[in-house]
Amino acid sequence: MDGSTAPALTRRGRGPDNRAAQRGPTWGRDAIDRPRRTPVNEALVSHDGPGHHWLAARGHRGMELGLQRIGALLRRLGDPQSAVPVVAVAGSDGKGSTSAMLASLFQASGLHVAHYASPHLVETRERVAIDGMAVSAEVLDAALLQVAEAARAEPALDPTPFEALTAAALLVFAAATPSLDVAVLEVGLGGRLDAVNASEPVVSV
Repeated sequence: MDGSTAPALTRRGRGPDNRAAQRGPTWGRDAIDRPRRTPVNEALVSHDGPGHHWLAARGHRGMELGLQRIGALLRRLGDPQSAVPVVAVAGSDGKGSTSAMLASLFQASGLHVAHYASPHLVETRERVAIDGMAVSAEVLDAALLQVAEAARAEPALDPTPFEALTAAALLVFAAATPSLDVAVLEVGLGGRLDAVNASEPVVSV
């Protein structure tokens, strides 16, 4: 050793620890000073329509279980859930395939069937189908706009994205009556308190 100061070593012996510099500035004060933006669920903006954009902007609501809010929203919309008999399908696993099979069986029997499922793969409208065909994005967007107007008229309703989509699907199905014979609705994550159960199903699976 020649007495010169040796470079500081990290625990792994790789020279000066510059990881903090690589990470850039800390977020403490910067995060507080940044303006907060409403979270947008981009997965729900599959159509460039005002109804879809309103739905996507509901991302800040997250999931909140209960039937009181969705019930009040549906009443304001004219109780579309009463327009067609409902079969609700719930469960932890397999409810998607079960609801799809039920809808197919009903249709094969000659009935006209509405089907509400989640989640979608590519487009939001895939969740809302009649006789095996997803409704058009324009039809769903118009229904979402009706839901948005009802929610704005009574701010206390403040629906979650799933509640808004469920209400919109029921509006679409109600508009298709009396040609519809039955609606198969797949329950989301809420079980007994899921928005789908505001429809008062005639059969629950």
